Amino acid sequence: MICDKVQAWVESLPKNERDLPLVSCCNKLWTPNEILAACLTNSPSIDKLVSILEAHGFGGSSPVNVNAIAQERLKKLLKNVHVLIANNYELSPQELEQLIQSNKGLGRRLVEAEILRMIDQVSKYG
Repeated sequence: MICDKVQAWVESLPKNERDLPLVSCCNKLWTPNEILAACLTNSPSIDKLVSILEAHGFGGSSPVNVNAIAQERLKKLLKNVHVLIANNYELSPQELEQLIQSNKGLGRRLVEAEILRMIDQVSKYG
């Protein structure tokens, strides 16, 4: 029953989002696909993971933790992306990662936007 609910949630997410970290539990960042696999294998962590999802949370309620998850997601999403900014100024993946880690200016705005995407994803559970 629980696995059916988890599977329906994972399938409701865009395919490219299913392998991005979303939940912090048991000293690990979990992707939706990993949560589903934990459910299917009856992992000891599944009850805690499901309770986090049911609360529409990310695990670890501190803003620092949520920021860390968003930063990790952005690193994975942007690892091969070059961004063109005004006046043909290009940012490399390494420069983007530095901005994200600094959590200032553009980096902060990227993290905030990613947190909104994360909220949307966990709100689809249940």
